[in-house]
Amino acid sequence: MELRISARNLTVSERFKDYVSDKSGKVSQLAHKPQELNIKVTRHEHRSAGVEDQVELTVYVPGHVVRAEARSNDKFSAFDMA
Repeated sequence: MELRISARNLTVSERFKDYVSDKSGKVSQLAHKPQELNIKVTRHEHRSAGVEDQVELTVYVPGHVVRAEARSNDKFSAFDMA
């Protein structure tokens, strides 16, 4: 399965890349022959609420596309929720 990580308004650390790589194995267990997993991380800065990270996951399986999205104060917890 091909893994692609992109980011907006922040830099993705090696620690996050390693974390995503370890956790992406679960996608292979849940989906039948996944071809690609796209992960998009976006940082939103709100004046009153502070910083919030949004993680979007898109899994491409032959004949299907599965998408999940979550927001949290931390990109690691947002990834886990998605």
